[in-house]
Amino acid sequence: MEIRTITFGRAYSERRSPTDRGRRSPTDRARPRTDDHAHRPSRTTRPRPPRTARPLPSRSGRARPVRVRSPVPALIGIRVRSPVPARVRIGIRSPVPARTHGPVPVRVGRFRPVRTHGPRPLMPGQGFRPVFHPAGLDHALRHALQDLRAGRWGAMARLLDETAETAATAGAGRWEGWTRRTQILATVAAGTDVVLAWRGEQPGSGPAAVMHGRVAVERAVRAHRAGHAHARALLQEAWTACREAAARAPADPVPWIGLLALAGCDARAPRAEHRVRPPAPMLPSGPWGLFAEIEKRDPHNREAYHRMLQFLHARGDGSVAEAVNYAQWAASTAPRGSALHALPLYVRVERYRRARGHEHALDLHWVAEDAVREARRAMDSWFLYCDVPEASQLDLNHLAHALFGALRFADAARVFEALGPYYTTAPWAHRTPRPADRALAEEVFLRARARCLSG
Repeated sequence: MEIRTITFGRAYSERRSPTDRGRRSPTDRARPRTDDHAHRPSRTTRPRPPRTARPLPSRSGRARPVRVRSPVPALIGIRVRSPVPARVRIGIRSPVPARTHGPVPVRVGRFRPVRTHGPRPLMPGQGFRPVFHPAGLDHALRHALQDLRAGRWGAMARLLDETAETAATAGAGRWEGWTRRTQILATVAAGTDVVLAWRGEQPGSGPAAVMHGRVAVERAVRAHRAGHAHARALLQEAWTACREAAARAPADPVPWIGLLALAGCDARAPRAEHRVRPPAPMLPSGPWGLFAEIEKRDPHNREAYHRMLQFLHARGDGSVAEAVNYAQWAASTAPRGSALHALPLYVRVERYRRARGHEHALDLHWVAEDAVREARRAMDSWFLYCDVPEASQLDLNHLAHALFGALRFADAARVFEALGPYYTTAPWAHRTPRPADRALAEEVFLRARARCLSG
C-alpha cells in the first residue's frame, strides 16, 4: 500500500508493509539521523517574500486589483487573502477526505461565507433627518396649516370649532388644546390676511375674534423685538383686539394670555397694572393681575406661565435669579402630569445662553446636582403622564436635551422615540457657536439622538 504524505514543502512516498511501520527503511538508515524539523529553514535564513502581482491598468487610468494564486497549497484548508474586493472573495475548503492513512492536514481558521448582497445595517441616527414642523404629531393642525398657507381659512375654522366644542365639555385642562392650536395658527397667519378675510365673511364668529387678537399680538411682539417704527401703534391695536375678544368670549383664557404677552413689551418701564404684588414671597412684582385672570379660567395654563417667564427675562439685570425662583415655585405648585414641571429646564438653558456656555465649555452646567434633579422631575412628573401628540414640541425637546446633558441616556432615548421625526432648533442651537444657524442645531440634535439610542 502506498501512503502519500502531504507536507508544507515537499511530498515523498515509499512502500512499507503494515509490519514495518515502526522501523526505519534502508533508505532512512543511509541518511544521518537529524531533527524532525531539519527541513525547516533556520532562523538566520531570510524567508522568501510572497509572490505578488502587478496591478493591471484599467481604462480609467487607475490600477485595478487582480486575482493571484497563493504560494500555500490549497490542501491545507485555509482562506487565501486576495487584493480582490471582499464581495467576490471566496473561502477555500480542503479536498482531503476526513479519513486517511497519512497525517491529516490541520485546518487553519474557519470557513465563513462572504455576504454578497443586501444593505448594511444602519447605526442609530445614520440616514435619519429630523423634520421641523410647528404642528408636530397633531395631524389635524398640520392640515389646517397647509390650508392656511394656501390662503384658505376653511380648515382652520372647522378645526377651531371642533376644539372649542371639546374645551366646553372637558374638565380640568380643557383649554390646553385650544390655547396651543390658536398660538401655532397665529404664528403662521400673522404674515397673511386670512384671518381678516375670515372675520369679514363671519363677523359674529367667536373663534375668528380670538384669532384676530392672536394675530395682532403676534405682529406687535415681532415689531417690538425688531425695533420697528410702528411698534407702538401695533401694540395699541393688539391691546384693543384682545379686550374685544375677552368681552365676546368671557370664559376663554386666550385673550388674557394675549394681554400678558403684550406686558412683556413693557417690562423695562412697566405701567401700574404690570407692577402688581406677587402671590407668593421670593417672587418679583409683575402683571399678576392679568395672570390671576388666566388662572381663574384655566389653572396651570402652560402658555400663561411661559409668558410670565418671558416678562421676567425681559426685565434685564437680576432677572435670572428671579426667573429661577419663579420656575421653582411654578413647578412645585403644578399637579402631576402638568407641563409646568418642564419650566425649570427653560431657565437653565437661558442661564447657559447668557453665560455663553458654548464659548467657555460649561459642560458641568448640565450635570450639576440641581440640573439632574430638574430633569428627573420633569421626566417622572410630566412625561410619564402626558399625551405625547398633544404635548408641546418645545417641551419634549427641552426634556430630551436636559436628560442628555445629565447623562441619563436611557430616559432621553424614550423622549427621542416619542418625538419621532420632529425636532425644534431650541434648545440645541444654544450649544453651537451660531445659534441662528439651523444646520448646526440639527447636527447637535442628531449627535445627541444617536448617542442616546445607541444604548
